[in-house]
Amino acid sequence: MAAREKNIEVMLEVFRAIERRDQRRMFDLVHSDAEFLWPPSLPYAEARNPKPGGPGWGATWIPLQPNEADRRLEPRVVAASEEEVVIHWRQKGVSPAGDRIDTPVLGLYRLRDGKLVPRPDVLFRRSGSPRLPRQGQSPSRFRQPVNSSHPSYA
Repeated sequence: MAAREKNIEVMLEVFRAIERRDQRRMFDLVHSDAEFLWPPSLPYAEARNPKPGGPGWGATWIPLQPNEADRRLEPRVVAASEEEVVIHWRQKGVSPAGDRIDTPVLGLYRLRDGKLVPRPDVLFRRSGSPRLPRQGQSPSRFRQPVNSSHPSYA
């Protein structure tokens, strides 16, 4: 199987594992050095290196997705290469008060050796925040997540 097709398969399996709430499987598909950068306004923003059972995306979203329909992410591959996969998916949930969210997300994911890897160059952007790094610049000083009202990209 070509790298492009393998990357698509891996990413769709990551999404299936999230939908099934199978943290072990999801973390099997993620490099141990993967780091997730979330907007600071999100309750799981500090969970950059999540571990199974630890704080992170799941601790917030699992209670807000009480049924299978709310857990369906509906991933759709938009583009893929030997290193990256672009997936359009939906973030859904319902608050205890009954307020619903159904938000489209477009994520750019990098893979290496059949596993999801860190993407320090994928940033959130809002006016007034630093510009994206130019080629050759280190992205570390540009890691400030921005646009806290927009869904996160992994």
